[in-house]
Amino acid sequence: MISETRMDPAQRMKHLKGCCLCSAIQLADQFLQVEGWELDKNLFKCDIGKRDPIDPTMLDQQQKQSVAKPPPLVVDQNSIMAVCVIQEQGERQLGPFLGALKTQLDTYRVRVASEPFCIPVGGRGRPEDRWREAAQQGVERMLQMGNMGPKEHALGCLLLAIIPDSLEKVVYKPIKNVCYVQYAVSCQCIKRGTIEKKMTVVAPKLVTQIICKMGGHGWSIPAIKDSISPPDKGPKPTMAIGINMGKCLSSAMCAFTASVNIEFTSYVSVVEFLQQDDPAVGRKRSYKEREAEAFKWCFPKFVQAFARSNEGRKPARIIIYRDGVPEAEKPDFFKYYMNSGRKGEPGAIPTALDQLRSQEGFENYNPAVLLCIVSKRGPGAVKFFQITGEGRDGTPQVRNPPERCVFDRDVTYDYKFDFYCCHQRVTQGSITPTYYDVLYNDFIIKKEGQEGGMQAAKIQEFTQQFASIYQNWPGGPIRVPAPLIYAAKLSDMVADHLREHFNPRLESFLFFL
Repeated sequence: MISETRMDPAQRMKHLKGCCLCSAIQLADQFLQVEGWELDKNLFKCDIGKRDPIDPTMLDQQQKQSVAKPPPLVVDQNSIMAVCVIQEQGERQLGPFLGALKTQLDTYRVRVASEPFCIPVGGRGRPEDRWREAAQQGVERMLQMGNMGPKEHALGCLLLAIIPDSLEKVVYKPIKNVCYVQYAVSCQCIKRGTIEKKMTVVAPKLVTQIICKMGGHGWSIPAIKDSISPPDKGPKPTMAIGINMGKCLSSAMCAFTASVNIEFTSYVSVVEFLQQDDPAVGRKRSYKEREAEAFKWCFPKFVQAFARSNEGRKPARIIIYRDGVPEAEKPDFFKYYMNSGRKGEPGAIPTALDQLRSQEGFENYNPAVLLCIVSKRGPGAVKFFQITGEGRDGTPQVRNPPERCVFDRDVTYDYKFDFYCCHQRVTQGSITPTYYDVLYNDFIIKKEGQEGGMQAAKIQEFTQQFASIYQNWPGGPIRVPAPLIYAAKLSDMVADHLREHFNPRLESFLFFL
């Protein structure tokens, strides 16, 4: 199975040539010839376009040029108030680990205000109970150091858990429940094997995760502002929203993440559980309808958070990415989000905007909205190859397309706005491009009191750059835009570990990285 899925382009081309000789293709060819048609057995060729001005090989330089933002902590602007380390008794690698961690924090101009203290895990009882008790002791001690109550957000406190490799799946869940449900404390779990063998490699990524979980960001891409606005008019305030559906126990749930700054590095996160309808009360609603209902109540909250973070400036454009909607369900999805189809009942987005306009300061608020469906496997799991020449036997020599390629002609539908993106450079196997289907985009021509929608080239350029700003992967682009992977991470955290709503004081932090 692995050898088939990781087939390189040259091998896949030979398979395609072999498919043209199979009996089914030959039978189809004979049938068409009877009708006066001819089956073309050559591969379809199309043009590609490169939309992204950012060179991924220069990504490290981009990060260094963009100043990292330290987390907004308590003692002073650039310091962590307290660090608690929970570990098994007799741990030997703690000293070198804390030294390497401090060195990496210094590169971000972040220091630890007090010496880290340790809470040893007891040796009796079940592992999950012992680690939960140690985590509670560490959090309560840090709260006492900061004179904070148990219901306050322990801003500036960090819990580090050195987990044995054999107990990772057992103790990870109770530790996260203590930090993210019972309290509101930043938590970082690290496997013992990572400290012993790979600390020098993963230390930069580890520190970036810690800074993001505590309210800062490790790096940003300044050029992303130019992708959403003309350079002579300054950046347009734009908010990006990611939506991911998941399942927790027997209930469906929706994870929403929305950017609240113009660098697209700070987010507000919300999880809504979609409860089953009571048949005795009324008609049964579909999952898509209940998802749109949840989004309707979260949308004003996202816009208000954006305005608070940008000195009252409201987003003029709102870009919504939704993960993986089947082709047959897209009409229903559009109906519930934009137009319900029932007389007198608009969709979730127009209804949320009407609710927002009834509040003070949002009376004439009318942003441009873009709604896009993102699929890692497009219709038919399309593959693309770049032809580089011909071999001696006449077989085309092919390779994977270069990174940052956009396919928006010849292979897309004529009746809608869709395109493919090859975000990453693939050296093993054949690349599967990400498919984008734009269901709704406001008019490019401005309406009265409204910002105009985005042009196609700008949408593609912005989407390409958005795949390069995921804080958990500074080495290059990922396959989907950053808000979408954040929503997926949040959904996995709640569904697999928390199994309930997280502490609302953590909504403005990327605690799920």
